[in-house]
Amino acid sequence: MANTQGFVRIGGDWAAVRPDVTRLDAVNLETYALMRTRRRVVLAALLFIAVFGVISGRLLQLTFGAGSPTPVAFSDHGEQRIRPDILDRDGRVLATHILTTTLTASADKIVSKDTLVAHLVDIMPDLNAKKLAALLSRNGKVIIARQLKPSQANAVLELGNPHLELSQEATRVYPGGNLAPHVTGFVSVDQKGLAGLEYYLDQNKDWSRPLVTTLDLRVQNIMRQTLVRAQEDFSAKHGAAIMLNVRSGEILGLVSVPDFNPNLPMQFGKAPHFNHATLAEYELGSVFKIFTLAMAFESGRVGQDDTFDTTDPLKVGKYTINDVHGLQRPLTPREILVHSSNIGSGKIALMFDADEQARFWTDLGFYDRLSLEIPERGTSRPPERLGEVERVTASYGHGIAMPPLKMLSAGAAMVNGGVLYEPHLLPVGNALGARVISEDTSNILRDMLRDTVATGTGRNGEAEGFFVIGKTGSANKPSKGGYADDQLLTSFFAAFPYDDPQYALLVVLDEPQATEETRGYNLAGWNVAPAASEIIEKTAPILGISARHALRDTLNQPLQEDKPIIDIRDTRLLDAHEGGQNVSH
Repeated sequence: MANTQGFVRIGGDWAAVRPDVTRLDAVNLETYALMRTRRRVVLAALLFIAVFGVISGRLLQLTFGAGSPTPVAFSDHGEQRIRPDILDRDGRVLATHILTTTLTASADKIVSKDTLVAHLVDIMPDLNAKKLAALLSRNGKVIIARQLKPSQANAVLELGNPHLELSQEATRVYPGGNLAPHVTGFVSVDQKGLAGLEYYLDQNKDWSRPLVTTLDLRVQNIMRQTLVRAQEDFSAKHGAAIMLNVRSGEILGLVSVPDFNPNLPMQFGKAPHFNHATLAEYELGSVFKIFTLAMAFESGRVGQDDTFDTTDPLKVGKYTINDVHGLQRPLTPREILVHSSNIGSGKIALMFDADEQARFWTDLGFYDRLSLEIPERGTSRPPERLGEVERVTASYGHGIAMPPLKMLSAGAAMVNGGVLYEPHLLPVGNALGARVISEDTSNILRDMLRDTVATGTGRNGEAEGFFVIGKTGSANKPSKGGYADDQLLTSFFAAFPYDDPQYALLVVLDEPQATEETRGYNLAGWNVAPAASEIIEKTAPILGISARHALRDTLNQPLQEDKPIIDIRDTRLLDAHEGGQNVSH
């Protein structure tokens, strides 16, 4: 009985429902009960601490509100897709990304909004207080600012407002700034491609590797510097310069001015976004005589020794075609090209009917939209009908308009052996071309274009040691009711070196003005030809082409002249007829 009383005293009434405990002796039972009691005390203490902590935190939040020292949330939006880098042909970075800080707020949960607006404007002076207050009056999460500086992010954290959130986002950056914006394009604030290759990336869902282009940033930089300087020197409205590999169509440099900084794409509005190299549709003038002669030689109806009388103006319907300061004598095809005779090229064009002309242009792609990886692509605009007047004026580049890149790729086919390659900004492996003229015709054209630079209108386009071939073009711009006598588009098509052309170049200026250095002339031989010369002299060594001081017989027989060719430095004779009134009524 004593044992039973001891048992009840030690264990209490719970022993009645735990019969297994009756097997324990008194000492063990007492120890077991003490351990059990301690565990209960510890559990009660922990529960008390947890409840006290929750109540204390809530009291602090209610007491201090927006000024609470509770840390601001800082999250990493790992679900964001990272745009791949855009690189030049040698891995130099055109576009990449960095992680920047974005500030968002749960607007409907903020109590002291005026106080918060004041704090944020103090931290980020670029914020507009009125617009920020309106933003915070909305419901749900709103974006307050992107690309915060580290000091600004720290200041926001110190506010301790639990309804503000700092997050990491990938932001697109263009290390070269204005270097190649019309190629790379740019993105929106939410990282969507809006132009150039950035737009291409959004159409191409494979972002597993960098996007490697055909550009050479060294070439691109030289071309841009030269073109910007030419535009400024001659007060031109716009300009373009493009260089490509004549045996593949790979574009090594593509520049349009005015340009813009893709890091700040809207800094100067939308106008600089226009790509004058690929989207503009220009009547490029006398560079088109190259295609007129190519068609003539390819047909077999015109030989190198044939002559065309340019003594008198050419009358077609109610129009009169002049050379202005022409040689006024019979000219061979070579002389027509070298001296850029509109009368001569017009007479050649009249040897072919509309269907023949259209077929040749079709082969060259002059009826097609420009093919390229970027969305800024213009469409060629040949004449709607090909009557006599249209065929004549188109023979020297009036009445037919196209993007400069379209003309350059067709021009490259005239000098590379006769194969047309589509231009491209991304590598294509083995480029496939289409033969458009024979190799013999291409060789003839190369010889003539070498003469044009060596002794004709393009002599300011020569680059010493690189034996440039090329053709100038100075075209009156279309205006209401005809062509404007005081507005020119100047162009220079070039390729080098003469004996084995590797690269072709086109430089264009829109409405260049005369200067004292050009003695009052604003023609292609005085502005774009020298710019092309500078580009070639600086880029050729980079491209592995060494200057040579001699070249095997680069010219055919000397030109037969009634009078010597006049030095371009002393007169506008050699190029004036390109900028004069091409069609008079």
